[in-house]
Amino acid sequence: MPQRPDHADPDAGLQCAPPFLQTGQGKTPPAELFAQTGQQCPGGKAGRSPDIPIRFSLSLRMVLFFVAEVTKSSNVPKAPPKVPTCLNGHKCCILWQMKQEGAEYSRLLRMFATPPAVPLSEGEMNALKKADMFTVGFEGWDLPCYGWGEGKTVLLCHGWGSRAGHLTLLARALAQAGFRAIAFDAPAHHSLPVERKKEYSNMFEFGRAIARVVRSLGGVHAVFGHSLGAMASLFAMAAYPHLEESSFSCPKLVLASTPASTRHVIGNFCRIHSLDESQRRTLEDDLQTQFAMALDDYDCAAALKTIPSAAMVIQGANDEYFAPEETLAHSAASGSARILVIAGCGHNRILASKQAISQTIDFLKS
Repeated sequence: MPQRPDHADPDAGLQCAPPFLQTGQGKTPPAELFAQTGQQCPGGKAGRSPDIPIRFSLSLRMVLFFVAEVTKSSNVPKAPPKVPTCLNGHKCCILWQMKQEGAEYSRLLRMFATPPAVPLSEGEMNALKKADMFTVGFEGWDLPCYGWGEGKTVLLCHGWGSRAGHLTLLARALAQAGFRAIAFDAPAHHSLPVERKKEYSNMFEFGRAIARVVRSLGGVHAVFGHSLGAMASLFAMAAYPHLEESSFSCPKLVLASTPASTRHVIGNFCRIHSLDESQRRTLEDDLQTQFAMALDDYDCAAALKTIPSAAMVIQGANDEYFAPEETLAHSAASGSARILVIAGCGHNRILASKQAISQTIDFLKS
């Protein structure tokens, strides 16, 4: 607790003076301050001036102190703001864009970059707790990973708004078939409760995260990707722009419920959120500008032709989000992959399809 200044009169009400009223280096004692202004210091040895109440004297001292502090701080030069960039040096950081642009653009990007909230499942959490759990460091965050079985490693990559817990049925089937199945939670996605949550993500970050996990495992025999996880895996393996440094290869690739292109992903997003054509064009233009990308370049069928891996494309005939012509199963070039369309199966339910699981295991063993 600060000591009472030596010059203070106990009757003046200054039983414990604030630090900024105490004397010290660079500060003018109140008695001297009042001498400079031609007034008598209230509480000084000569007694209080009847014309200056004690409250007024305190207020004057405070005003003079703060004026001096503000003047001093205003002369300190400000450092230029730092502009974050992605790993490849592009100014495509989603948070940077949100801070720079207007309200409409920020709102659309926030919507597009925020995964939908899906309640955690007790059944999934119990299944994951029986797995071998570990983490992989990724750009300042930890990616939770879950492993089952022994054998050749198969990495399972969930889609947007999904999580590793949605892949437990497939993972356990792969383990029983003699594989080591590894699933992980992509950035801003969680299968178990966490204290520190990432709010935003995007396809490029998905791709970098997948490559990081592959490298941490020392390579993998196969990758199984669902929806956006399939697109991100494919574009990373094909070393597409913004993912050149995240390129990797593996003998087998399974792509499930895969949209044909990023434009189809944006179209589905706009339908879900009831955005009109003008808002869609604004979102497309802003994404292309700020991510330094051309949406038409990110075509899954074109990327599939550039990779040497043996590939299988699995598609549900009753996909709720993408029409048949909007899927990779429809656009893939003949001979570039084995195509499997499952009747009566939807976009997400395909992960629980016995036919999809058995066909995946057969393909990975072949």
